[in-house]
Amino acid sequence: SVKDLHIALQPETPESTMLPLRARVQLPDGQHRALRIDSLLDPSNASFTTTADGKRHAQFLVLLIALKDGPQQVAAPPQSSGVLKLDLTPEQYQIALTSGIPIHQELELKPGKYRLRLGVSDMATHNLGTLDMPVAIGISTQASH
Repeated sequence: SVKDLHIALQPETPESTMLPLRARVQLPDGQHRALRIDSLLDPSNASFTTTADGKRHAQFLVLLIALKDGPQQVAAPPQSSGVLKLDLTPEQYQIALTSGIPIHQELELKPGKYRLRLGVSDMATHNLGTLDMPVAIGISTQASH
């Protein structure tokens, strides 16, 4: 459920690894105002149903939340959420098992230091995967003269 996923993404909750995740964060640049997160979900523990045509189906709840680094949390941190619906042919399913299922998200954040927490929940089994990513936006690291 959404509530379970929210609990799993709280700062003090350890990472869940039932659904393994990898992610790459791209900071905003001249072309993109938003932070871009490209993740890969390992579907080997996910619950797929197979229909008569041989297709594999699964649904995941995906939630990305940006927590301010430090004790001062805002009541409603910036987040991006959605449902990932998979309808994979047998070939696509084999590729997904090997290379993972890509998830792309974008989030516009004010300059500052954040802890991004990405959470994915298998809607059939409620298995969770979460990932913690520290990120600093718009903070110049160059020393002033």
